[in-house]
Amino acid sequence: PLFYEILYGKLFYSSPLPEQFGYASLETDNSRRAEKAVKNWNDIEKNIEIINKSNLLEIGCGTGEFLVESKKRGWKNSIGNELELSAVKLSENKGFEINTGFFENIEANKYPSFDLIFADNVIEHTMNPLIFLEKSFELLQNEGLLILRLPDTQPFGPTLKLIDHTFHFSRKSISFFLIKAGFKIEKIFYSGTFKGQNYVKDNNQRIENMTVIARK
Repeated sequence: PLFYEILYGKLFYSSPLPEQFGYASLETDNSRRAEKAVKNWNDIEKNIEIINKSNLLEIGCGTGEFLVESKKRGWKNSIGNELELSAVKLSENKGFEINTGFFENIEANKYPSFDLIFADNVIEHTMNPLIFLEKSFELLQNEGLLILRLPDTQPFGPTLKLIDHTFHFSRKSISFFLIKAGFKIEKIFYSGTFKGQNYVKDNNQRIENMTVIARK
């Protein structure tokens, strides 16, 4: 869709309004992303025991820092999915295979079944979250894990008007979609706060994030 082509193919890492969508630059020094990757992995490993570390897929892998950290933590085969081609190149330069099409279009026989699929702030950008979750279910092996990090929208609605967020989830609504797609909810927990530029004046200008762990 044109929405994705413009926001993610052209503007996501050169955003004129980074408070509203994307980033002002690609941040090729990787420092912030590397720190975030470590935090995400620490959160995951603190909240769920992962026994089989064979095949991992990250949806929206960006420049590949989460994939790099996965190797440090014993994963044998880590694959990414990313739409923004300059980010894809940087991930590939780190030695990872990156699927550049839409995640929902991945053929089930293209890769071995995954033990873990991870998506950090992705599902709220999709046009059809149920199709996204059904594809995740299809690509996972039995007992495989889907881990989503996403905004936990407050009851009165989002306080930052992020124009690239097509859906706003609560813990109840994301659970509904996951169960409808066939998943069992293992755990949902708080995973950080994003503060808007006016947060000091108005502390409602924030996004509370949650991490959801679900099993096929």
